[in-house]
Amino acid sequence: MADGKSLSGWLILTNQRLAFIRTGVIDTKNYVEKENFEKGLQKEGSFSIQLAQIIEVKVASRRGPDSLEVYYQTPSGFRANAFMRMGMKWDDWVALINQAKAGVKPPPTVPEVTPTIETRPTEKEFPAEVWSPLEEKEVPGETLSVHDLRTRIQECLRQIFGGYEIGTDNSYAVRAGTTKVIVRPHEWVKDKTLVNVIAIVAMGVEPTKDLMEFLNTTNMNLIFGKFFVVKEQKVVLCHHALLGDRMEREELETAIMAIGAVADHYDEEIVKKFGGMRYIDFERR
Repeated sequence: MADGKSLSGWLILTNQRLAFIRTGVIDTKNYVEKENFEKGLQKEGSFSIQLAQIIEVKVASRRGPDSLEVYYQTPSGFRANAFMRMGMKWDDWVALINQAKAGVKPPPTVPEVTPTIETRPTEKEFPAEVWSPLEEKEVPGETLSVHDLRTRIQECLRQIFGGYEIGTDNSYAVRAGTTKVIVRPHEWVKDKTLVNVIAIVAMGVEPTKDLMEFLNTTNMNLIFGKFFVVKEQKVVLCHHALLGDRMEREELETAIMAIGAVADHYDEEIVKKFGGMRYIDFERR
């Protein structure tokens, strides 16, 4: 992980390659399924490594959680990637990758790493959501005011949390209890900006009338944040907005902690009453 910058996604092992599929902050697709896997590998930030190219795979213990380090050869030279996830037993991954490698014949020449799938994922695959380093890029068409706000948010998140994830929509995300909190800068009106702070409360929840009534009643008693439902994705979120032009670190930190605490407090009750699952349970499945 470089400079605390990372993205989230799925790490999938097949009998031919090790693939990383970049996902958005809210993404309910199962990327072990062949159709989703093929489409996922076309995303910017996704990549795959032929097993025959892998030179070494090992568990590294540095600052923070253990990580899986993969060293491999490409036509342009030697490369390495590191993957991290809280509580992951990476020793299992090392054993599985080495076992899969043992059944692969090295090609006569090292092929290009291409974002295509050669075989259906096998039953021995070990999918998980992981983090992988990402170099940040300029966002096309972004105004100067939003760009400046984005720079301030990045610095605040580094100071508060030590790092952050980057979504496919160029939003940022950090962990907060059982949830993930998304921070998204955008233009409000001319030369004015907003920061949307959104916590993922529950996923796979049917948007019933009873759920809406419960959320509306609960919203009346909340100081920070309001619940809402994304019906198409069956996701319950908690949202709070900050004025971006003069946003300070303490203000952003308070909003993230408060929204995260609200989601952490209500997610279990919502799932128990209306179904679905908490974000942390979705992430661990």
